[in-house]
Amino acid sequence: GDWPGWTSGDAGTRVTGFQAEVNGVKVPQVPVNGDFSLTILGAALPWDANPGYDNSRRQRMKLVYSTDSCVAEIPEHVRGIGCARSTRNVRALTKTGTYGTQSIVVQTLCSTVPTKTGYNNATFGGLRIGSAKMERTYKVCYCAGVDCHEPSSWKTVPGTLRVARSSFTWTSSPPSPFLRKFTHVHPGAAGVLPEQLQIEVVRGPFESFSDPTTWEMKVVRH
Repeated sequence: GDWPGWTSGDAGTRVTGFQAEVNGVKVPQVPVNGDFSLTILGAALPWDANPGYDNSRRQRMKLVYSTDSCVAEIPEHVRGIGCARSTRNVRALTKTGTYGTQSIVVQTLCSTVPTKTGYNNATFGGLRIGSAKMERTYKVCYCAGVDCHEPSSWKTVPGTLRVARSSFTWTSSPPSPFLRKFTHVHPGAAGVLPEQLQIEVVRGPFESFSDPTTWEMKVVRH
């Protein structure tokens, strides 16, 4: 009916947080080197039950270190999110106190689309974070699908994503990077002999109780 002085609708897109999931189950911390998904939580996200009006696949998400801005480069340990570098001209305050134009390199052209969407959520799957020697904290950034190439369209989602340090670390002798075929001069030998690559795996204190004599190791292409 007619309600004079009343307007119906919503307050616009609001992002309230996120949750990490493994096989559809919410987890407090993502596994190291394990597949997981991130679900953006909020209200009035860009979604419509009519496919002809549904713009939910335009939404984008990325992970950066907690100390970085949302336009920063994706950390090397993060897999499953693809963003390209581009140069943007932004309005900035100069040393003289006036505003001018400054060129900055950003990563806002991201190709990862949500795997599941709804009015109150958007899920991005196929994610993985590699191991590291120290615990790392990440920031979740979100674009609602409008002008995602613009740095101002990216917003920080409330909360932080923590990834535990790896239980095992390794070092090589000689240290990386090294050539596929490297040589050294062996003391007391004539000429140059092939060098041997040695890899040492170290377990952190109280990380596990397995017998080192039963460990196995393999090298795979990164």
